[in-house]
Amino acid sequence: LDRIKGLDISIIPFRSNPDFNPNIYFDDIIGVTKYSALTKARVKFKVSSDNASYILTKPIHNSQRLIDTTADGSMIFEITVLINLEFYREMLGYGSSLTILEPSFVVEEMKDRTSAMARNYV
Repeated sequence: LDRIKGLDISIIPFRSNPDFNPNIYFDDIIGVTKYSALTKARVKFKVSSDNASYILTKPIHNSQRLIDTTADGSMIFEITVLINLEFYREMLGYGSSLTILEPSFVVEEMKDRTSAMARNYV
């Protein structure tokens, strides 16, 4: 709402689409940004022991499943989502306690983003 700069009242009445189900439409993304060029991927990530129980009880996405628990208490999870800006923002929000393991194109993008962040503090 803070980005709305104006409002025009339409003379065309709103008609909802009875075939549109937002639960299905947004099922494979984090956030709301969805368009045809996005790539769907199975993302495997490791969460350090200090945040693992939080991610276990508050899943990042409804497709999340626990793959493994390591000896140090870290946990490895997997989600299947369309890779969008909100995905990267969510994952980066966990800082150094979350590491993307696969797929390689997401690992490389995270490297690029975190390197760019580090350059801000030189």
